[in-house]
Amino acid sequence: FMEKFSNQIKKEDGMYISNDNVLVKYDGKAKNVVIPSYAKEIADNAFYTANVESVDIPDSVTKFGKNIFELSSIVKVNLPKNMKTISEAMFKNCSLVDVKIPDSVEIIENEAFSGCSKIDVNIAFGQNMKVIKSKAFSNVPWEKITVPASIVRIDEDAFEGPYEESMKKSVVIESN
Repeated sequence: FMEKFSNQIKKEDGMYISNDNVLVKYDGKAKNVVIPSYAKEIADNAFYTANVESVDIPDSVTKFGKNIFELSSIVKVNLPKNMKTISEAMFKNCSLVDVKIPDSVEIIENEAFSGCSKIDVNIAFGQNMKVIKSKAFSNVPWEKITVPASIVRIDEDAFEGPYEESMKKSVVIESN
């Protein structure tokens, strides 16, 4: 893989970054990863199954592939403050606990946080949130969700399961 593309991809701190500044893959040993500020995009599956604890994504990153952190051991992530969309299955089945969804986010794609069973039980969205798609938070043990008045669509199964009688659930939709 690397020999074929060695003139087009460089490796820096376990990150494979293409000449056009796409973070293609991470296979490093560092538990706390800081993506360089020249990176513009994170490719599909870039941190798939990666053994990382935290990742800082700079504001320079504006394109996000699918399944970026799926099945990784990530616990904390800092997302770019200008991020518009949380991509499909971005954090699917990972160990994420601490995430602040930036106010700029408008769309959360299918299965974005699906299976994040350790995530904080109180989920809040910024004032620009418009769409929360299918299974975005499925199998996430949430207790309270606060949705801004800007919302235009929440798919029926966006917050499905797991439901136990003992779990108290509340959804607050803010008004203007």
